[in-house]
Amino acid sequence: LPVETDANKLVNFCCINYRIGEDPVPLKPDRYQIFFFELNSEYPDWLWSLRTDRVPPPLSEIEPDTYYYWRRMRRLHNRHLNKLAEIDGWHKKQHRDGNSHSQRVYGDLAYAIEKWNYNKSPGGAMSTNSASSKVA
Repeated sequence: LPVETDANKLVNFCCINYRIGEDPVPLKPDRYQIFFFELNSEYPDWLWSLRTDRVPPPLSEIEPDTYYYWRRMRRLHNRHLNKLAEIDGWHKKQHRDGNSHSQRVYGDLAYAIEKWNYNKSPGGAMSTNSASSKVA
């Protein structure tokens, strides 16, 4: 698809037409062309307040009670955890199994908690079966 280079067409028309054989859609007058007369524009007001920067705003400029703030916090926290995981080697293939995560991180404590949880369960050691035969 060739790039449009006609300046008149770029300034006055949308240049995106999905219907073959029709004329391009003319642009409506925007806020800047009618600034001295009326501020009524055929475009919605939110269109002029959209953020067009590629860099996200710093966390200090975002309201802490918004969804966007906590989404950014979660993303930054996950990024931090992934950097720590790179240092520790968690991204190795043998460490991707979710079942071994607690064993790897907590070791004997994880085994003790599993055993304790099993003993408290209805089919655990407190019933007729012994814990040593169930938990290996």
